[in-house]
Amino acid sequence: MNVKKGIWIGVVIVVLMVLGYLLTPYFYSQGEPKMEETRPVISYPELNVGSITAEHSYEDGRHSIVGGLSLPTPCHNLTTDSVVSEDKTEAIVNFNVTVDPNEICIQVITEKFFSILFSAPEDIVIKGFLNGQEVLLNLVKSGSVINKG
Repeated sequence: MNVKKGIWIGVVIVVLMVLGYLLTPYFYSQGEPKMEETRPVISYPELNVGSITAEHSYEDGRHSIVGGLSLPTPCHNLTTDSVVSEDKTEAIVNFNVTVDPNEICIQVITEKFFSILFSAPEDIVIKGFLNGQEVLLNLVKSGSVINKG
């Protein structure tokens, strides 16, 4: 009978060990608050551009505007487009700067280059807008020297 008693004690111990193994995660997770994955809020410096200087040329009815814009990080993206009014008296050059808020990026001023081409009369008025806000657009005739004194 001692052998039977020993077998039963062994079975009970094994069953208790298996139950303990299976129930341990349940008991430990009850008292602990659940951790939610959170991303840090990334804030980049505000884009503060009062004017944009670019080279301008006109040839065969086409305007060409070429230049660069200094942006706060390499993660900032620059897109451009132009719109000419129906009466061909005014052209709007749009500079749109975007940044992905989920992208982590070091703050290193980065020059982003642009090139804009559009057809319009030579004497058209050209205005610049940065993210919807009008900015002074300094157009320097291509090939002339900019005095940075």
